Amino acid sequence: GDKLIMSKKKIEKMGIIDKLKKIIKKLKIDNWIVKFDIVVNESDFVALDIGLDPPYRLNLLYNKLKLDMSKFYIEQYLNNQINYPVLNYDN
Repeated sequence: GDKLIMSKKKIEKMGIIDKLKKIIKKLKIDNWIVKFDIVVNESDFVALDIGLDPPYRLNLLYNKLKLDMSKFYIEQYLNNQINYPVLNYDN
């Protein structure tokens, strides 16, 4: 189906990112990789889901680059070490 794309600038202007950051902080999951599924209209938003699993597309990218996503993911959650490499998403 057709998708309505809202600009990052509009999302930031609406304060959605700051609100999601507050949710992350309140839930004490700021050291986790967090993904939100949100629905946005012109004036508000609702979070439908909070994902804490390794993001699927990030995992695909790691596989493409021959990097071991599970190694970094386990280091983060078991050892509280964040060692993910900085990636160029234009690959």
